[in-house]
Amino acid sequence: MRMFSSALMAPFLLAVTACKVPPPKPPLVQTLAILLFDSEANNVDAPAIMQKLVYEALQGTAYQLADFDMVNKKLNDNGIVDGGQLAAADPVKIGKDMGVQGLVYGNVASFGYANIGFYSQRKVELELKVVDVGTGQTLWENTGSGVTRQVALNKADAQRNLAAGLADQLVDKAMKNPLAEESRLATLQTLRTLPGFSFHGWKQTNSGKAQTAIKSFINK
Repeated sequence: MRMFSSALMAPFLLAVTACKVPPPKPPLVQTLAILLFDSEANNVDAPAIMQKLVYEALQGTAYQLADFDMVNKKLNDNGIVDGGQLAAADPVKIGKDMGVQGLVYGNVASFGYANIGFYSQRKVELELKVVDVGTGQTLWENTGSGVTRQVALNKADAQRNLAAGLADQLVDKAMKNPLAEESRLATLQTLRTLPGFSFHGWKQTNSGKAQTAIKSFINK
């Protein structure tokens, strides 16, 4: 739960409160490699965070995934260390090197905070596409976002809004887990139309307890 607790503040507006995933359709291909992500965001960690979340979200689905670390190592060995370089690389060659039938390309269109007193926003926007290794053609693409917004109704609430937003950013930085809720929501919203996708849960972490402890310390 966020620290915006004033009764006078407008309620949170979440992009979606519960992500409903439709029954899975037959997968586009059998095997996938999730490549390094490109990014338009200022946060340098955003591409790696979102790439890992997409990998986790696709675990247990109809797709067989190439090992995450192996994919990144093979790309690095071939001089590709940033998702932006993939636009100039041949997807057919990459797919054959990875031993898969399809490649997942990602772009982090937005990953950040806006905190202007009366209005604050936490937003992650993700673009994904699947490319067929055999033809180099795009089989599927979609964009999704995870957004949390807060609007204050008066000056006092705006001040609390600003302080709470800054505290949240400090917690995110301390936990090295920025925009965790919004990132997961953006991932699911983007993958929801992918044929063969069914969500089986996130990897369990202890971040919840740690976040509570840090927030309690900040509030003292």
